[in-house]
Amino acid sequence: METNNNDSVSNYLENLAKNYLLRSNLNRIDPKRFPMFEKTLIAPDFWKLFLIEYEVLNQKRFIITIESKRFVFTLLYYFLREPNFTNSPCIYKVDKCNNSLDKGLLIVGGFGVGKTTIFRTIVSLIKKLSLNFDGCPVRMHNTADIVEEFESSLNNFKSETITKYSKSFRIFDDVKNERVASNFGKVDLFKEILYQRCESKNFRTLILCNYDSDYPNDMSSAIESFDRYGDRNYDRLFEAFNFIEFKGMSNRM
Repeated sequence: METNNNDSVSNYLENLAKNYLLRSNLNRIDPKRFPMFEKTLIAPDFWKLFLIEYEVLNQKRFIITIESKRFVFTLLYYFLREPNFTNSPCIYKVDKCNNSLDKGLLIVGGFGVGKTTIFRTIVSLIKKLSLNFDGCPVRMHNTADIVEEFESSLNNFKSETITKYSKSFRIFDDVKNERVASNFGKVDLFKEILYQRCESKNFRTLILCNYDSDYPNDMSSAIESFDRYGDRNYDRLFEAFNFIEFKGMSNRM
């Protein structure tokens, strides 16, 4: 079995060039659409590619625990649009929230558990394996960097920053830790971006954040703390997102 699995991984790596050729016919697809992969790509093979890519990008092996493997497989099922996603033990169930592959993800975990490096690895793989990446790119941003970009832009172009990040498939990292933007006035930038994204319902949004510092390992408090972005945004969370909890110990020394 091990030989067959390794052969399967090798085949996908060797077929990357073929994927790039196929993109020419798929890049015209509406960019609101989800990343597309070869139908033969399944989660176990994606997992093996993830382990390889993770080590290449981070110069260290991925630390496999029950929690970390569950979390990565939850994401792989999501991106491959496999029904197993809704059975994941990582999904935090909320009474007024129906879990669906057609919604975004709001991911909460402890400081240093590896959310950022896991997502950077998955985004890197999507860029290589997705058949329609040029037409439907998946971009990842730290909210602090968006604030700095907004503050450094000319006053006449500040609205363009909000418009830019309100469109296309985007992953926002370290949400709730960004400061209020300051440049000719105060702007809670992500409040504006989140509102635009939830209002349009056209673009997929993934959010990474930590537990509330006052309530560590408390998923309910982590969700409630999104009220800093206003009642309208808070109410929309439950129709726009699946809530995912990444339990585990910090990997940072």
